[in-house]
Amino acid sequence: MEEYVKKIIWHMSHYALGNIIVTLSFFVSFPIFTRVFSQSEYGIMSIIGITISLLSSVTLVGFPQAAVRFYSTKNEEKTRYTSTLVIGVIITSSVAIFLFLFLSFFLLSFFDRYIINLIRFSIFAVLFSNITSIFLAIVRSSQRTKLFNILNVLKTYIPLFFSLLLILGFHMGVFGRFLGMIIGLILVCFIFYFIFKRDFGISINKNKFSKPLWKEMFLYGYAFSFSAILSMLMTSGDRYVIQYYLGSAQVGIYSVGYQLPIQIQMLIVSPLNLAIFPIVMEIWNKKGKKAVQNFLHKLLKYYSMLAIPVIFGFISISKDIITVFATEKFLGAEKIIPFIITSIILYGGYFITYAGLMIYKKTNIIVKFLLIAVILNLALNILLVPIIGIVGAAIATLISYLFYTLYISFKSFNFLSFKIDYFAMVKYTTISAIMFFII
Repeated sequence: MEEYVKKIIWHMSHYALGNIIVTLSFFVSFPIFTRVFSQSEYGIMSIIGITISLLSSVTLVGFPQAAVRFYSTKNEEKTRYTSTLVIGVIITSSVAIFLFLFLSFFLLSFFDRYIINLIRFSIFAVLFSNITSIFLAIVRSSQRTKLFNILNVLKTYIPLFFSLLLILGFHMGVFGRFLGMIIGLILVCFIFYFIFKRDFGISINKNKFSKPLWKEMFLYGYAFSFSAILSMLMTSGDRYVIQYYLGSAQVGIYSVGYQLPIQIQMLIVSPLNLAIFPIVMEIWNKKGKKAVQNFLHKLLKYYSMLAIPVIFGFISISKDIITVFATEKFLGAEKIIPFIITSIILYGGYFITYAGLMIYKKTNIIVKFLLIAVILNLALNILLVPIIGIVGAAIATLISYLFYTLYISFKSFNFLSFKIDYFAMVKYTTISAIMFFII
């Protein structure tokens, strides 16, 4: 069994390496943005960024997952496959953008006109971001990991370069952030298309667009899209509540406190999510149920050994991190970090304990309780934010993640249970707490 533990650690490190390069962009841009922008401007930038991400999840309608499922190595099918994916996502993105532009007139009673106008402009980034996401999904389908990492880095850094150029060189503020993003994404689309034509021999041909294939992809992928939307609302929906009750400045402070723990998610939780299920299925198919149970038992123990000290360590230096990376202007953000980092670590454990639902294909249960958790999160935010501000939003996040993780774990254990080493968890927590108070 140790061989599989070593294997997942190796796979996690492989994915983490790619994430580290992308995460570095955060540590390049974050100190600049927090120094250039006021609390309010940073909050506006966060609201717009979340809106773009949310609309992207809606308009992709699961096409990246469908790209993997329907991938074909046959040359005669490649152009039809690629054309259907790219043209399909252009259609869905364009329709959604113009629908949003129409509906945005009804949002003026909830948001400042300046914010709405910025969102109206920035929303066009959705189209170009979605096109690049489809290209990346096709590369992932071909299992060309090195090319995938290179393209992902280009997608991250080129828009960031143009944003920083317009912000620092032309003093264009928040508008420059998103104008630069759009310019960069357009350039990335052309680069991706050139690489695809050269390396894959693929072109986009409107005459090769297949309505039957598009419909099949849509029916396969829309459930993934629904899950992605719920996940986005779970992690980001609180910003809209804070904006409504407290204003952009508090959104800015909350976003700073939220984004720093998210980097831990990128380095630990996301690699675990990507690595675990293929290995679990390999053990299940080769060695059976008992071997999977033993593997999950050991994996959760090792995860706890790493994750619990991370919680205490991150909390102990949270104020210093805020001061160094975001300046004293954003002090107060450290108050939410204990709740957010704990939520993120809990979420990482969920990827281990929910294995039974994935093996037995009970994903409908996951979506159902994710929806309940999102509703709970929204209700708690509406209740707590007007009373205790951004700390209330952080508490709502922790309660929602705790409910979701525990309930999904309980349901998953009905199909596949395994021993949890509670003594080890208490030991790691005690040692970490002692170190926290000593330091």
